Amino acid sequence: MNSRAERDSPIFSRGFEWWMMREARKRNPGLLISILPSGFPGWLGNMSARFDRMSPGNPYAHPELLADYVVQYFIGARRVHGIVIDMVGVWNERLYNRDYVVTLRRQLDYAGFTAVKIIAPDSGLYPQSFIEDFGSNE
Repeated sequence: MNSRAERDSPIFSRGFEWWMMREARKRNPGLLISILPSGFPGWLGNMSARFDRMSPGNPYAHPELLADYVVQYFIGARRVHGIVIDMVGVWNERLYNRDYVVTLRRQLDYAGFTAVKIIAPDSGLYPQSFIEDFGSNE
């Protein structure tokens, strides 16, 4: 989903990644597939005063919207390409956001992706704070 308008009718035919995932699973059916967002569209950033206008910024500002964006990728992978994704990273080489991780888990579960593992933190920094944030979270 490159644009906010595409959110209602996402296009899951762009890119070579779908082909690569299908071919990898064809060659090794037991292969675990992991995805890691390296960036997000600007419309996922900070919302301006009007809901229909988005400005580039921090996508963590709206964890519900960001989690929905990622979950839609899982839904498209399964529905359009027959691909089951096993793991998802939070954001490549960025610090995690607790609210987003919790929201992502909740939305993945609600969409039927209860077996998906969330990989965090990707940055490798501050592992103790991650343990403190999620140590008692089930």
